[in-house]
Amino acid sequence: MKFRAIITVLICIAWVLAAVASPRPALAENQEVKQAFERGLEHYEKGQYEQASKEFVRVLSLDPDHGDALFNLAQCHLFLKKWDKAEAAFKKSIEKSANRADAHSGLARVYLRTGRADLAAKEANRALEIDPSFGAARYTLGQIAFEQGDYTKALAHFRLLEKNVPEDPEVHYRLGQSLYLLGRYPESEKSYRKAIEIYPEFPEALTNLGLTLAAMDRHPEAIDALKKALAADPKLAEAHYNLGIEYMETGNLQAARDAFDQAVRLDPKNPRPILNLGLARFNLGEYDAAQAAFEKAAALEPGNADAHYNLGLVHQRRQEHTKALAAFTRSAQIDGSKPDVHYRLGLTYYALEQDEQSEAELLESIRLNPGLDLAHFALGLLYKETGRGAKALESFRKCLEITDKESVRRKCREMISQIENSGGT
Repeated sequence: MKFRAIITVLICIAWVLAAVASPRPALAENQEVKQAFERGLEHYEKGQYEQASKEFVRVLSLDPDHGDALFNLAQCHLFLKKWDKAEAAFKKSIEKSANRADAHSGLARVYLRTGRADLAAKEANRALEIDPSFGAARYTLGQIAFEQGDYTKALAHFRLLEKNVPEDPEVHYRLGQSLYLLGRYPESEKSYRKAIEIYPEFPEALTNLGLTLAAMDRHPEAIDALKKALAADPKLAEAHYNLGIEYMETGNLQAARDAFDQAVRLDPKNPRPILNLGLARFNLGEYDAAQAAFEKAAALEPGNADAHYNLGLVHQRRQEHTKALAAFTRSAQIDGSKPDVHYRLGLTYYALEQDEQSEAELLESIRLNPGLDLAHFALGLLYKETGRGAKALESFRKCLEITDKESVRRKCREMISQIENSGGT
């Protein structure tokens, strides 16, 4: 099976550092504090958060009441994913100044990243009470809604944010995500294109634009967008993976195989690209390589029904019926709702001359999908070979009624003619 993957994780709107120092009691100390604070800002702006945090700690050792240094230290801890320290520093910053919207918003971010969405929403809303235009808090509320699957609510938050920061590409990116997951593809395309207009080498936006175009069956454009994403970031595994999906859709199996192979190299523990690499190799007749991929996917995710099913297809193609039976049975144990796996079990039992089990599985596949023409045909063959001519005729006629494949229709007519000419047996 093929699954597209929208990229949903992105760093939020840039945090604004506090850069104004508080009044100091002693001139000599003020100069030392000022220099340490400025060094902290310089490190922070370069993404050197460990060095920045050391400078802000230095400031606080000289002036424990330096609110901006305390807030900036909390920000450093946030970016370093030192959640406990970040939480403590933001809370202390709020204790010193309860109306710091940025501190409430920062604490909301910590709560969100540590799985406490309710507390995150409370702090983000408090930040907006203090400053209704505070974008980072609005962004957090949008992200909370998005992660909870409430894409309509997320969209509303990001629309409000768009009014305040219309030239922020991440806002348009988030709008595109929400609209995509609401099935509003033309609007999603518009938002992604706006993000890319502002930031032309935005690989995640280019990737998701590709998915949006694919959802509208504009596959050549989707491939072009995904190639641009990879030009911007050749190591973006999801772009390689989705490019592979598009090549599969357009019948370019070699290119699909190569794209999935790149995705696997970049993300070797993800079973999705491995599974689809196996499918591409299977369809190219590379059965040994396909088997290896399916086995690896099953090892990484033992509960993946598709991995076991596809492994069964390899064994069935090689007429290794006992191995195919084991793989299909495992797939059905994981997810028995798929008609195809029961159809394949029916064929495998048929090949193993276990007629009763074959009949039961074929009937189950038809129960799950009455329009599965080949299951009706296989059931007809089973009935014909076991001397149940009337039931065989019924199955072949049903297959003839529902199939749109001329080759299958021809075989049905042949079987019906043989049974009728032999007196209905």
